[in-house]
Amino acid sequence: MTKIRESIDFGDSMLLEKMSEGNPGAISVLGRLMIVPTGLMSILDLDDMNIRGSQIWVAYKDYCGEDIDILTHSLTSRDGDMVKCVNIETARHGGGVKAVPQGASSEKRDKLVLSKEEVEKLATQKKPMHPQARRRMQEHVA
Repeated sequence: MTKIRESIDFGDSMLLEKMSEGNPGAISVLGRLMIVPTGLMSILDLDDMNIRGSQIWVAYKDYCGEDIDILTHSLTSRDGDMVKCVNIETARHGGGVKAVPQGASSEKRDKLVLSKEEVEKLATQKKPMHPQARRRMQEHVA
């Protein structure tokens, strides 16, 4: 059974721990966000998009090519391809909590779980990557 994520209180001293769900990659990304001028807003965006734990690492590493500026821009713009990338990876691991473009901070958080049909459909799809991150990666290889 999928664990439902608890609501976050942004006055809570355990904010980063709760958002990271103990995932080392997520802890690293959240630490980097804390030193960016828009970092707190980005963390609010992550929460509203229902992206936590390993999903934070997937968004940063797989979609944004480990570029914190691309991540903050993708969060601000509520990038649907980033949400899709996170959900594809979640589906490949058997399903679980669904990322959404917005609205997860509201009362409906307990309904944000990938259905069996969504898992079957998403698990076979190719994960998108942010165009700037893809371009940088191709330049690095060439």
